[in-house]
Amino acid sequence: MWKNHFKIAWRNILNQKLFSLINILGLSLGIMTVTFIFLYVMEEVSYDRFHAKAEQTYMIRHNYFMGDQDHDWHETAVPLAEMMRRQFPEVENLTSTTVPFGYSYRHKESLIDDVMTLHADADFFKVFDFKLLAGNSHKVLNEPNSIVISEKAAQKLFTGSDDALYGTALGEIITIDNEAYTITGIMETPASNSHLKFDAIISIHALLNDGYRKETWLPAGIVNYVVLKENAEPDMLAEKFKNIEKEYLWPQLKKHLGASMTKLENNREQYGYYLEPMLDIHLIREGNLKYIIIFSVSGLLLLALGFINYVNLFIASVNNRIKEVGIRKSLGAGKSELVKQFFMESALLCVIAFAGALVMVQLAMTPFNDFSGTVLNFDFFHNPVNSLYVLGLLMAVILLTSAYPAFYINSLKTVNSLKGVATQKAGKSKISIQKPFIVFQYAVSIGLIICFLVLYQQLLFMQQKDTGFNKENVLVMPGAYFFGENQAAFKQKLLAHSFIQSATFSYAIPSSAFDALSLYKKEGEDKEFQFYWMNADYDYLKTYDIEVVDGRGFSEDFPTDSSAVLLNEAAAEQIGKQDLIGAHLINHFDEKVKVIGVVKNFNFEHLKNEVKPLAIALSGENTSDLYASVKLNPGNPQQAIQDIRQSWKALNPGASFQYSFLDDRLNNLYKTEERTGRIIGLFTGLAVFISCFGLFGLITFTTGQRTKEIGVRKALGATVPEIAVLLSREFLLLVIIAFVIVVPVTYFMLNSWLQGFANRIDLGVDIFIFSGIIIFIISGLIMGFQTIRSASANPVDSLRSE
Repeated sequence: MWKNHFKIAWRNILNQKLFSLINILGLSLGIMTVTFIFLYVMEEVSYDRFHAKAEQTYMIRHNYFMGDQDHDWHETAVPLAEMMRRQFPEVENLTSTTVPFGYSYRHKESLIDDVMTLHADADFFKVFDFKLLAGNSHKVLNEPNSIVISEKAAQKLFTGSDDALYGTALGEIITIDNEAYTITGIMETPASNSHLKFDAIISIHALLNDGYRKETWLPAGIVNYVVLKENAEPDMLAEKFKNIEKEYLWPQLKKHLGASMTKLENNREQYGYYLEPMLDIHLIREGNLKYIIIFSVSGLLLLALGFINYVNLFIASVNNRIKEVGIRKSLGAGKSELVKQFFMESALLCVIAFAGALVMVQLAMTPFNDFSGTVLNFDFFHNPVNSLYVLGLLMAVILLTSAYPAFYINSLKTVNSLKGVATQKAGKSKISIQKPFIVFQYAVSIGLIICFLVLYQQLLFMQQKDTGFNKENVLVMPGAYFFGENQAAFKQKLLAHSFIQSATFSYAIPSSAFDALSLYKKEGEDKEFQFYWMNADYDYLKTYDIEVVDGRGFSEDFPTDSSAVLLNEAAAEQIGKQDLIGAHLINHFDEKVKVIGVVKNFNFEHLKNEVKPLAIALSGENTSDLYASVKLNPGNPQQAIQDIRQSWKALNPGASFQYSFLDDRLNNLYKTEERTGRIIGLFTGLAVFISCFGLFGLITFTTGQRTKEIGVRKALGATVPEIAVLLSREFLLLVIIAFVIVVPVTYFMLNSWLQGFANRIDLGVDIFIFSGIIIFIISGLIMGFQTIRSASANPVDSLRSE
């Protein structure tokens, strides 16, 4: 019996080529999209799960305030870790680390830059399961100046096969910041699905024994991770944290940060230490969960469009099957036999669509990864999770596509079926049942078009907005720290070239991390203000074309500028502009600086953030300049770069020459929005294609069922445009209804999303109208092509065929 069902199903697929093609293609595209989304979601949720005790591992964070601003910080303190080891029986393991930072490594003649390096104590490999390829995990970080490097870093520093490489590298000395370190271990290059991105680990011994860090309970560059015992809950530590905070932390917060003891006491639940699950860092802390939700919903909507095409075309073509069903019923076929028949047809069609989708996934994997910036991989035969996904989705698709057709056919009365009509009301529009589905399809398509246009415009707005500084023809070079006393000579050499306008050294540049915070108050006043703080030389404002709006900039004509400071407008407004120039600011260490000027606000970070208060001080002997910036004259920069490279090699042998243009660095700030825009754009194109392809099939079936009506109307004098309008207007009306429904929904969602950007576009009506026009024109062209072709047929042939 099943063999007979299979033969009939195969014949029906071949006999209804247009129906089969549209459904197979629509389902294949939907399944392909859902598969990519599945792979993306699996990659995202796998972050940090390769650690054996990932669910028991937490980062210790600290809520506190400076002045009037609250901070949720990942850094805590050295004494906290030591006390927890001694007094917290709930703790199984604990390790102290730092945030990864890029260093230059030298071994003999080999030099590699930007090796992301963190410091960690001897218990690092007890908390995290990063695999060691050489060395003893219990000893590799025991000694000061010991270092563990990744396999990737080892291959850059040393030569030879992997086995020989490990033996060669162990015990070798490498130089970092003119300090020697002994390689005690080589680890497997950390997986990409880890929130910790690093290629080397240095023993934290020197940092932990630093006099200041040993005594302070304030955030001091130390990141502590703790593994709790299986029966321990994070809440069990909350009360113990409170006792530590009150006894050790609060007095230092009051002394050095001006914290109010009353405010701390009255807000015990808000301020203090707390544990953040490590598995939440990537998904929740770094904001990736929202993208999982967006992409998952989009993928499921595309799959739903494929289902809707199937149902719509089935209903449109049902008249071709009604007599077949009536005869089967009259000959004694029960409901179960009819269900089996339609189940077999759906199953066969879905299997073909699935096979096509899997082939498309494999072919599109590399282009999709390049297009979206992901590193997805689909290993069907060796990954049981992927195999279960494919089988589960296949069964779900078969059940969903076969359920409605089987139910619909079984609901037909045998008498009506033998007459060739679905119901007694056969004269009614054949698309009345399909109207909600068509509206849904076009609502999804229009909604995705609107989302894509808004996201694209917001990205373009951020990339083109006036940032308050010059970003054109500015060359940025990290590694300036190693110039030492050669900074002046380097600048002098560069400025001797006609193609260079100016050069500057600074601790930070726009697009880099402005991570130094300072708390000051105006001399003679009690209110304290918090600023971001950076150091730069005399030519920083000139190189970046930052405007001084009040007072003056730094000048070598004023030796006292070594204890002066420039504020941006945001900082000046915070303090109060009146009598600000010439005023002195004092911190909790009684260090005094003089305000000599106010500079125009400039966006030194992502434009979704407001411009923060910033103070700029002159670089001195006790400060570190990390970047060199050069402003080039317009024209061909290659000769300038070559000359800069030669000067760099001569005066800065401690770091290799690396450069980037500032405008490229700024655009990299928006990689997340750009990637999201690309994927949403891809989804939008697929949604419009699936919807319009289904509409084409639906109109083809509908006009085919109205052949006699078209012939009669033409015989009575109706023109081709009149018939085309008659056949199209019901569909176009549904497109308009979908537009009216989806506009307020997308407006609310996108307006809420844009609120997260301090600098954003205005959500005008033009975007919505343009989106509606796009889908209306595309649909109109498809409908016009098919209806005009049908309306142009010879009425004699139409009437004869009936």
